[in-house]
Amino acid sequence: VVAGQAFESTMLVTEEYLIKRIDLPPAQLLSLEGLWGAAVVVFVIFPAMHFAPGTDNGHLNDAANELHLLVSNPVLLWMTLAQVMVAAVGNRVSLSVTVYLSGMHRKIMDTMRSGIIWCFGLIVYYLVDPSSPYGEGLSSGSAAELIGLIAIVLGQMTYGGVMNAVGSKMAAERREDCEVLSEVPLIPLTSSFDSMSTVLLGPASEPDARP
Repeated sequence: VVAGQAFESTMLVTEEYLIKRIDLPPAQLLSLEGLWGAAVVVFVIFPAMHFAPGTDNGHLNDAANELHLLVSNPVLLWMTLAQVMVAAVGNRVSLSVTVYLSGMHRKIMDTMRSGIIWCFGLIVYYLVDPSSPYGEGLSSGSAAELIGLIAIVLGQMTYGGVMNAVGSKMAAERREDCEVLSEVPLIPLTSSFDSMSTVLLGPASEPDARP
């Protein structure tokens, strides 16, 4: 779990660096990620799982058997293609979040996705069908899960500058900026109108003192 989080964090930071510092187009970055991912799976993962002993025709994973099942079953083939398309669209949208905001905002949205899935499971369990495999009821560890989810979201938002924690350095700097702005003298509104009229109409003539 820790290694997976470290790898994902490195990926997010690298994507943001390539997009905002190197000015790499998001579509090109997405294509490179897909190319490298496919190369690693085909030339590293599949051979390693093929030669590793297991229960799948003597292999840990029989890629030839899976390919045969995929080609011989049209429903499975279309579902696989649909999953690939959904993943491609999701990755493109995620990169757009990195382009216009930052990798931290993208990670916050990923964390909120877990909360949405959890809420969906609760709705299915309590409002639709408790016996459904897609439902999940509350348990003795639900409170700890909720506290952990809130802590993760608030921590990421505070670290990314989306919100300020009470007493944090960033909050103190914001307060100092507000105090500096409050000390700047304001130009009276009448002086602004007088200056504008002088530029447009010229200086006002002195009133005639004769009766």
